[in-house]
Amino acid sequence: MTANARVGRPAPEIRAEEYLLRRAALDLQQSERQLVEAVCEAASNGVCWERIEELLGDSAPRARAIYGALIEQAS
Repeated sequence: MTANARVGRPAPEIRAEEYLLRRAALDLQQSERQLVEAVCEAASNGVCWERIEELLGDSAPRARAIYGALIEQAS
């Protein structure tokens, strides 16, 4: 329930294009979280950075720079 609905006002109308854009942004955020979790899990379980890089289509140093700190935080 929105704040407007609680005070008796209808929720603002949203155009289909705006809804689709918002939905895509939320899906992207969820996918990014899942990717971080998968990389952390793989690296924590002994998958080498070169293989992670191959699976991501990225360079190992870049993958390590992006995800390495997250893995250390999770440990």
